[in-house]
Amino acid sequence: MENGQIIEAADLVRLAKEARIEAGHTQEQTAELLNKTQPQISGAEKGESRYQKTCMEMIAAFTDFELEGPAFKLKGKST
Repeated sequence: MENGQIIEAADLVRLAKEARIEAGHTQEQTAELLNKTQPQISGAEKGESRYQKTCMEMIAAFTDFELEGPAFKLKGKST
């Protein structure tokens, strides 16, 4: 994934789940980290549209990307 890259909703879901798994976190651990519930994490990983922000938060938590602005655009973290 690159800065400014537009991705499809299905790819967002896939990336979020992959990031969580690669980090070695369970859905329960991720829920605690993000102050969510396990069903919210599960919903995000099933692609439920109301949890797209949760997918982005998962990607930001487990990758070198961060959330930016009211539209929740992902961008590379500053080092």
